[in-house]
Amino acid sequence: MATTLKPKTGEFKRGFSFKREAIDEENRRVELAFSSEVPYRRHFGMEVLGHGKDEVDLSRLGDGTHPLLLNHDRNQQIGVVETAAIGKDGVGRSTVRFSKSALGEEIFQDVRDGIRSQASVAYEVNDWKINEKDNGEDEWRATNWQPFEVSIVSIAADTSVGVGRDKAKENTMNKEIETPPEKVEQQRQASPPPDYEKIKKEVSERARTEAAEGEKKRQRDIFKMGQDFGLGEVAQKAIDEGKESDVFRVEVLDHIKSGKGTKKAMAVLDPTIKDSRSIGEQFIASESYRSATKSKESYRSMNVELPFSRATLTSSGLTSIQKLPGITLLEQMPLTVESIIPSGTTSNTTIRYIKETSYTQAATKVAEEGLKPEASFALEEVDAGVKKIAVIGRVTEEMFQDYGEMEAYVNNRLTYMVQSKVDNDLLNGDGSSNVLRGLLNIAGIQTEAAPESASPVDAIMHAITKVRTIGFFEPDYIILHPNDWRDFQLSTDKNGQYLGGGPFTGSYGQGGFSAPTMFWGKPVVWTTAIAEGTALVGAFRMATQAWNKEGLRLDSTNSDASDFQYNRICLRAERRLALAVYRPLGLCTVTGIA
Repeated sequence: MATTLKPKTGEFKRGFSFKREAIDEENRRVELAFSSEVPYRRHFGMEVLGHGKDEVDLSRLGDGTHPLLLNHDRNQQIGVVETAAIGKDGVGRSTVRFSKSALGEEIFQDVRDGIRSQASVAYEVNDWKINEKDNGEDEWRATNWQPFEVSIVSIAADTSVGVGRDKAKENTMNKEIETPPEKVEQQRQASPPPDYEKIKKEVSERARTEAAEGEKKRQRDIFKMGQDFGLGEVAQKAIDEGKESDVFRVEVLDHIKSGKGTKKAMAVLDPTIKDSRSIGEQFIASESYRSATKSKESYRSMNVELPFSRATLTSSGLTSIQKLPGITLLEQMPLTVESIIPSGTTSNTTIRYIKETSYTQAATKVAEEGLKPEASFALEEVDAGVKKIAVIGRVTEEMFQDYGEMEAYVNNRLTYMVQSKVDNDLLNGDGSSNVLRGLLNIAGIQTEAAPESASPVDAIMHAITKVRTIGFFEPDYIILHPNDWRDFQLSTDKNGQYLGGGPFTGSYGQGGFSAPTMFWGKPVVWTTAIAEGTALVGAFRMATQAWNKEGLRLDSTNSDASDFQYNRICLRAERRLALAVYRPLGLCTVTGIA
């Protein structure tokens, strides 16, 4: 029977040897094996350093900053411990690099010459598990221990592990270790820790539960790393082989360094690297999608999150003959509104920000030692709730198996439906319980009505000026309906000359080319999401921000409604996001321009 105890915790040391061939002279590095599960005799029993899941804490030794010492003397640092990891063979290994100081050079020379070949690790033990043995000599297994320092020493206490050794040939864990005669009497007289039997009984069930939970966490951590780095198949193999998450993490980095890493993996490691694949390409390349197409089971479900109503497929026109890849698509409106609004991410369901509603301008000139005026500020908290936009669609199983058609479908239909609704709600959402409050319905934004006696072109400039002089932001975009933008581009003076330049030349035929997307020096975003006759001028980058709860998510199943009966696959696309308007005065609508 095993039990978990906490006596006799504290600092310990173990020694080990390293081999000449483990030395990299050019880079001044030495590879060391600093721990294993080989038993080591202590005054209280046989100590075994556990190397299982969550038994070793490498946070101190493996962070690349901890010192390499001489004889555990903290005043004699001769290098640094660069890496530390537990191998799949259950051996702790590290790489140390010697300094170029006089002392570091002296010791490294001894190491190169084979004069010094012994090292020692210092560690702390926080928890033990005692395993009773038939011979009466208990085994004390350290189930929570932390190495924190490595030293080059003259004499090592334990030379059972070392770099380059074959564990299968040199494993001494099952060898009988002779107890020195002077220790036998000490152990015979030693009394068991207090409450020994009580503790054994209380923790036995907990130990089994913790073991099961630990295994679940191991699989979950490895699976998550595989998803994050686009290495799902590698992760599944690691889970099947029983690898620890720390070991798999090192293998992932090695996998990427070798050039086998995916674009997704590189993008995770370096945010400046973008995954250039389309949404459809990412979808069909996902492990969930690949697994679903190969599945023999009646239930097929996927959940794929990609960075960034009800539609039913009418398949009566599809046949079983050979089909060319892709789908000829209907026209669709370009997505524009969201592209000009800054984007952020959130893990919460509500974005709360502080907005200034007013302040008192009290600054003035003051005489020497005079009373200074006091300013006052009016602030309020504003909440922007995360809302969901979603759609489902159905495809036949045959279409689901056709990668080319699937990519076109996901790219150009479900994805577009969700994104176009996002564009529309960012402008026109009424703020009801399940709808975003769009920019045009935000309280406090400025307005400008185009007078009947003046050109609507002038009204746009008035709106730009309002944003500048009242909102104190410089406008960066103008949103217009395509028909209104057409009318502005076709505007002419009394001589019939285009105000914005002709179709082939610049303004009034002065040469060059016209700038068809600039209005009063501001870029124009045209979209049918805004009503005809209305324009929106704004400093969108300063006054607004969209907060994404998650990227576009795609789910799939063949067990919705009667889909299983008819060999159909149901797909669902959805997004969750919130819209924050930090300064409504940074926006101005213009009405009556039609």
